[in-house]
Amino acid sequence: MIKPVQIFLGKLPSFKEMLSLNRILYVLIFSDFLVISAYGIIAPIFAVFLLDEVVGGTLVVVGVAEAIFLITKSFIQVPVGIIIDRVSGQKIDFWLLFAGNFIISIALFMYIWASLPWHIYVISFVYGIGGALSYPAWTGLFTRNIVENKESFAWSLSTTFIDLGSAGAAVLGGVIGEFMGFGPLFVIVGSISLLGTFILFIFHNELARG
Repeated sequence: MIKPVQIFLGKLPSFKEMLSLNRILYVLIFSDFLVISAYGIIAPIFAVFLLDEVVGGTLVVVGVAEAIFLITKSFIQVPVGIIIDRVSGQKIDFWLLFAGNFIISIALFMYIWASLPWHIYVISFVYGIGGALSYPAWTGLFTRNIVENKESFAWSLSTTFIDLGSAGAAVLGGVIGEFMGFGPLFVIVGSISLLGTFILFIFHNELARG
């Protein structure tokens, strides 16, 4: 008896066939999972950090810092994307992604020494530069290496990992901040982000081909 679902979907792929994506995609997903999860660890308690640890820290500072990050990222990432598209091969994608993630990692470490609002603003600016370099480069690499007819699955797998990582990171950030303090927290998140960055370098020959 043919099931109604099979009539609608046709022959259903096996679990192994569903997961048979280009290995580069798994490297990009895992790296992004670590880098974004690192930021996700501090994101839920960032306002608490500003209010408790930064002299003159207020909710206004939180809003201005976020605005600086978004404006910086928005203005820089468009020309970066144009440059990436105009250069053939994947070397420029790789190096911009690597540089962007490295800058993001440095920004996370910088929070260790932040004690005034202008420190937070500078870090937000640096973080925006890192995001502007890494985001278009990551999406370019990911798009170019998607297996045909598995585009939606590849993107859904990526966002699923990111969402799950962010969920776990939110809980972990609260626990670490509560029992270890913000200094160790920023060391941990910076280290996780660096790990995600250097995982890319391990697969340099595959990612930066052409």
